[in-house]
Amino acid sequence: MLAMKNRILHIATYSYSRALILQARFESENIECFTLNENMIQPDVSAGVQIMIREADVEHAMKIIEDVKQEYGEDLKLLAKKEGKIKKILVPVDFSEQSTVGFRFAIGLARVLQAKIRLLHTYLQPSFAASPYEDHTFPMLADTYSLVTDTGKEMQKALEKYKRIVVNQVKTKSEYMPEISKSIAEGIPAEAIMMYSQKYKPDIIIMGMRGKGDKKSVVGGTTAELIEKSSIPVLAIPHDYQFEGVNKNLNVLYATDFDDTDFLALSELLQFIEPFNAKVHCVHVSLGIKKPWDKAKFNEMQQFLQDKFGGMQVECEMIVGDNVFNSLETYIRNNNIGLLAMTTHKRNIIQRLLNPSMTKRMLYHTRLPLLVFPF
Repeated sequence: MLAMKNRILHIATYSYSRALILQARFESENIECFTLNENMIQPDVSAGVQIMIREADVEHAMKIIEDVKQEYGEDLKLLAKKEGKIKKILVPVDFSEQSTVGFRFAIGLARVLQAKIRLLHTYLQPSFAASPYEDHTFPMLADTYSLVTDTGKEMQKALEKYKRIVVNQVKTKSEYMPEISKSIAEGIPAEAIMMYSQKYKPDIIIMGMRGKGDKKSVVGGTTAELIEKSSIPVLAIPHDYQFEGVNKNLNVLYATDFDDTDFLALSELLQFIEPFNAKVHCVHVSLGIKKPWDKAKFNEMQQFLQDKFGGMQVECEMIVGDNVFNSLETYIRNNNIGLLAMTTHKRNIIQRLLNPSMTKRMLYHTRLPLLVFPF
């Protein structure tokens, strides 16, 4: 047991200057600290100094690290606020059944949140070859302008017809129908959606898990690119998923590795689900064994959630497994999870989750809506 407590562990990686601050603080608290990967010739351009301490000092050291973060303005918990409801929802559509699932879900959600919906359809202009004859230049330009203008008008008409059909399918006399406006944008879908988002500034983007041209993929290319690059939260809805309303007992799984960005994401997630009778399962999977600092981080996250959202149903749990996805799948099945949430900071999880050639066991996850925060 004594040998285990004397093991030297890598607890964090910081810039040279921040590593010196932490080292001095540790020594003042009688914590023996070692550093690796220092650039002694040009310390300010070090790739990152690794801070090493004894396992017995981990919990004490984690508390000091959090204190230093607050002192130097790095504590993202301080930015997390319980305010700012979802008021504007952007729904990209391509008129396919898959995108209609996202639109219907957005209508159901907007009814609960009293939010506005903006439908967005992107399209590419027809391309034209240059005329080999000079005397044909002006007539071709005139025809091109007319054709481009007609394309935009046709897209507007098609979007209005699409909106009317879907609204009529879900409209009832007893339920509030949210305000739904529409726009079109020219360009490659993912790029056009992100550019339009900068102007419209929605609170969330809701879309189908895949689009018209992604019949063989579980997750479409446009959805995957938006999840990876968007600066706005993206909620991807799988094919055939039905919105069941505010009275549903929704269980949400938030996958965490105790990164600081989790505090911001959890703050937004809890605001998002507040109108629902929902419970958040904040789950961390340790591969092989529970790491010594997991307990300290776990306690910190529990305290944060209690302080900020004490009235909501939140459960934190650490589980040990040999495979992250197998562990999450088992947890999802045992706890009747209805929504997955994570941040793009977990790029290894996102990239594997969005890989169209994933094994059949991963299809279980994409049968659930996936909410991704851009932290």
